[in-house]
Amino acid sequence: MRRSLLLVGVGLLLGGGRARAQELVATPSNKFELRLASGYGQGLGPVAAGVPTLQELGSAGGTLLVDLGYRLDPRWEVGVYGEFGLFGAGKLPGGDQAFSLGAGLQGQLHLAPAGRFDPWVGLGVGWRGYWSDLHGGAYGLQGLDLARFQVGLDYRVAPTFAVGPVAGITLTKFLSAEPLGANGYNDTRDRKVNAFVFGGVGGRFEL
Repeated sequence: MRRSLLLVGVGLLLGGGRARAQELVATPSNKFELRLASGYGQGLGPVAAGVPTLQELGSAGGTLLVDLGYRLDPRWEVGVYGEFGLFGAGKLPGGDQAFSLGAGLQGQLHLAPAGRFDPWVGLGVGWRGYWSDLHGGAYGLQGLDLARFQVGLDYRVAPTFAVGPVAGITLTKFLSAEPLGANGYNDTRDRKVNAFVFGGVGGRFEL
C-alpha cells in the first residue's frame, strides 16, 4: 500500500513538473503582446537633392521601440509599431541634437514558438519624421519607412514574459523637407533611399 502511494506521488510530481515546463514554453495564440526595446540607433545616407545627409543632420544616439501585436497563431503575429530616436549633433555647423519619430504596421514570424528560445523575423512599413535642431531653427524631414526589417531572439523566462536581443534596419525615403527659415514642407527632388539601424535588448509581454 505504501509502495503504491509512493509511486503515485512520484508520478504526480513528475507529471506536474512536465506540465509546468510545458506551461513555461506554451505556444501563444489569439492573444495581444506588447514588446519594448531600447538600444543604439542612427540614421545613415543621403536624403535628396539640396538636402543635408542624415550624418550631417545627426549622429548616433538611442532609440526606443514599442510594438503592439496580435498573435494570430503560434507562428504569425500582426500589429503596429512606434519608434522614438534621440541623436547627437551632426556635422553641420551649429548643430545641437536630432530626433526621429516613426509609426506603422508590421508582421512577425516566430520560428520556434514552442521553444524556450524563439528566433523571429519582422517586416513593417509606415511613416517617419526627422528633425534636426540647429542654431537659428530646425531642419525637418517627413517620409515613408519603405521596409522595416527586424530579427530577434526571445528567451522565455516566464509563461507570459520573454527577453532577448533585437537588431534591425529600416529603409526610408523622405518625401518632403522644411529647411531653415521655410514656412512649411516642400516636396524633395531626386530622392534617395537611406537607412536607420538599431541594435538593443527588448522584452515581450503577453497581455
